[in-house]
Amino acid sequence: MHDVTVGTTVLQARAFVLATGKYIAGGIEADDQFIESALGCDVDIYRFGRSFDDPAESISLTDPVRTEAQPMLGAGVHVDVRARPASPAGDVRLTNVFVAGSVRAGIETAALGLGAAAHEGWNAGVRATSEGG
Repeated sequence: MHDVTVGTTVLQARAFVLATGKYIAGGIEADDQFIESALGCDVDIYRFGRSFDDPAESISLTDPVRTEAQPMLGAGVHVDVRARPASPAGDVRLTNVFVAGSVRAGIETAALGLGAAAHEGWNAGVRATSEGG
């Protein structure tokens, strides 16, 4: 069993799936900086070949043409090849957490769709049961 602290609550399990959604669902918050609200995972957002962490720069992270890339919508938790939360350098901090859905970096919510989110959630659950802890 591993512990994960969520706010002031300690949860204990072999593995966890992080599938909290993005802005509207509260999985990613943008106050003074972008934060992943449940576990405090690093949030990545890239444009122009650099990383942003200040929501005040959001004008640089959106495009007025709806069909163009919207980097602010791609903000999220960076993951390794096994979908575990990782730092921008690739260091895995929570080895028993598997990330799915729009909370992942690079996933624009409008393009994800419910079927893809369910598929990712299922795959994260499978990874959690087979690889976690």
